[in-house]
Amino acid sequence: MPILTLFLVILSLLGSFALSWILYFYKEKIKNRYNIILFITRGMSFFLLLLLLINPKIERTSLFTEKPSLAILVDDTKSIKFLKQSNTVKSVLSKLQDSRPLKEKFEVSFYKFSSELSVLDSLSFSGSQTNIYKTLSETDKLSQSKATLILSDGNQTIGPSYRYFTGRSDIYPVVFGDTAQYEDIEITKVNVNKYSYLNNQFPVEVFTYFKGNQPIKRQISITQGGKIIAKKNILIPANESQRVLFEIQSKNIGNQFYTVKIAPIENEKNRVNNQKDFSVNVLDEQAKILILSDFTHPDVGAFKRSIESNEKRSVVIKRPQDSFVLEDFQAIILYQPTNNFHNILTNILDKGKNMLLVTGKQTDFSFLNSFELGFSKNYIDSEENYTASFNKGFLSFQQEDIGFNSFSPLNDIYGEISINVPHSTLLFQKVNNINTEQPLLTVFNKKQQKQAVLFGEGIWKWRAASFLKYESFKEFDAFVSNIIQYLSSVKNRNRLEVDVSAIHYANNPIVFTTYFFDENYQLDKKANLELEIENTDTKEKTILPFSKQINSYNSIVENLSSGNYRYTVREKRTGKRVRGTFKVLENQIESQFITANKREMEMLAANTSNQLYFPNQIESLIEDLLNNNEYRSIQKSKIKQENLIEWWLILTVIVALLTFEWFARKYYGKI
Repeated sequence: MPILTLFLVILSLLGSFALSWILYFYKEKIKNRYNIILFITRGMSFFLLLLLLINPKIERTSLFTEKPSLAILVDDTKSIKFLKQSNTVKSVLSKLQDSRPLKEKFEVSFYKFSSELSVLDSLSFSGSQTNIYKTLSETDKLSQSKATLILSDGNQTIGPSYRYFTGRSDIYPVVFGDTAQYEDIEITKVNVNKYSYLNNQFPVEVFTYFKGNQPIKRQISITQGGKIIAKKNILIPANESQRVLFEIQSKNIGNQFYTVKIAPIENEKNRVNNQKDFSVNVLDEQAKILILSDFTHPDVGAFKRSIESNEKRSVVIKRPQDSFVLEDFQAIILYQPTNNFHNILTNILDKGKNMLLVTGKQTDFSFLNSFELGFSKNYIDSEENYTASFNKGFLSFQQEDIGFNSFSPLNDIYGEISINVPHSTLLFQKVNNINTEQPLLTVFNKKQQKQAVLFGEGIWKWRAASFLKYESFKEFDAFVSNIIQYLSSVKNRNRLEVDVSAIHYANNPIVFTTYFFDENYQLDKKANLELEIENTDTKEKTILPFSKQINSYNSIVENLSSGNYRYTVREKRTGKRVRGTFKVLENQIESQFITANKREMEMLAANTSNQLYFPNQIESLIEDLLNNNEYRSIQKSKIKQENLIEWWLILTVIVALLTFEWFARKYYGKI
């Protein structure tokens, strides 16, 4: 018990009986024997009340033994079944579960995994994807395991390579399946743009890999609807990847499905990986953006890369004196215009073309002020740096704050800007960390022309800063895309838009993301949308609703079998609809493996200076774990504070004492 608490208890005891003495003996001429009883009773009552308030505690120290923890991870995917290792895995798992010495030394936890990690209850070997790296990472975060056993064939279908994984625990891999090497040829990857345009040539990049001893010649082909549309004969080096490039012409509008195949080798065990399907959405037009600049600048490249991150848009860079057809472009970016832009700017204003005007240190503002652009600048021959202040009340188009105020300042000629047309400012200028009402990025709509003005150069630094912040250009590119979308003509824009991939695998969820806009092309939050899916082979139909998200409507379709499908998304109130097609492929990813991945599992074991084990070595593995002196039980102490006396017991005694005192005083005529 702490000294202070002990002091308070003694002080309370003395004080309680001192107060009781004052009540029963102070100025009391006649000292009766019963006064002593009442004095003791009242003193104890006072003392116990104070004791209840002090609530003294004592510390108890208990000892307990903590065992080292052992996590056992079991592969529950289809590849175990395809390799005919289901019974072997269950047999090894049973030995581990029944090992009494193992349980006596370790705190054992059992898990199963496929694409996700879960507590082991039963094994079905039905997982359609394997992510060993994620499994090891989650185990490392969830538990404080000293050792981790992983029972798997080592074949991973998704996620980073696990061969380089290092965690806090020692890893003991047990590999299942045939580890012999067989000759195998496969298509490892197909790279293709999501969109193409009618009558254009689009590239298809195919990567093949041959596992064997000698180079091999094979034919690789691309088919559509069972018809070969392109083929090549290639030489693939042994145990190396080979890149093959095709150029395919887009002949039909809509989702076009293709299959790339490579001829199998004789007696090849696995032919599932000899082909891959891909699709391309063929459009009948492409949004073209023109950038006009009289000199090279990093901003021009930043705009081009951001705009072309949307595959539906392309950028052409020209000088003002170059020849081009203005009508070929949906929007024009004028970068730091000078008097050389006179003819083109006059032409843009006459034809009402939408444009983004970017100013900077080399901009001729006297030239710009001579035009009726809706703004003018009273400038002086000096430069100024302007940082951005985001306007949350901006309504012309949807734009989130991506950290504009933390980006590098833009540089422009100093001066006051006057705007004489209705406008909406997305970013205000901030000078020396002081907010102003001057626009940094503003948009306005003059009759049939939309216009945006960015007052400052150096936006390429914003793109770099956005990448450092988000580890992706996505947020900045979306910002530029929103500006271009605002400036692009909306005459042919659909109020109902649907985003869904064209190829899926059976039993995987399919997400339909839909946007329905009102007449001002703002998201309509009262849309009544439904999705109809029809299997073109069986004619079976399914109708599903959409759920409202923050900026879209989503519908998730699950458990579709392989086949060809067409879909219709309709908005019930207006009758507007969008139709499309998609294909569901047989999910055979796990069946492509014919052997265990012994090499990867060996490298995983080597990361923690351990060795690889096989199913027939499980007894040896258990012995190694039991004999490893690094895994020891630790005796720990735990200090726990407990109440010296239970409060209910003290309260009961107080009530009893006060009750006794009352009856005694009543008996002796003190009341």
